[in-house]
Amino acid sequence: THQSFRRSLDQLRRRDQGAFKKRQAMAQLLGQWWKEQLRASGFTIDEHGFPQMLAAVRAHRDSAGIDIVSREVERLLGFPAGCLFGSRGQSESIEVTFRHADDGDEVHVSVAPGATVLEARQALAAKLQRLEVLQECVVVVRTASGLLELLEDSQPLNDRRGLLVTGASI
Repeated sequence: THQSFRRSLDQLRRRDQGAFKKRQAMAQLLGQWWKEQLRASGFTIDEHGFPQMLAAVRAHRDSAGIDIVSREVERLLGFPAGCLFGSRGQSESIEVTFRHADDGDEVHVSVAPGATVLEARQALAAKLQRLEVLQECVVVVRTASGLLELLEDSQPLNDRRGLLVTGASI
């Protein structure tokens, strides 16, 4: 099984894809191979489990043990140090502003750098102390024609510091 994982990883690296597509494919590949470890650690086996695991590791990067193990995993996978789990000392948070598309209400939350849309929505639900926000509130972007288009939960925030939401009031 180790060899077939290596082959799959090598094939993924050879594909001519954009960074986002490659990251998604990597998350799927690692999610398949790390399924038992993810489940044993309390993460779900779906599109949210792997990003949540990455965020948990990033949140504890300043712990020497986590730092050493995460760097070793990146090295064994052939990634530059910090590429998958972030760099040590990078656990400071960034502020993201949610603005409701209909009523203009705004809420500010703090998330880890490298957070996904889902992690930002989870921070919003926690700050509002309303879990239904996770089911009823979606992040959207306004297209050039003025239409609202869904922004997938698995998308990394990257440089986004403002998120437009629709659905439940915030």
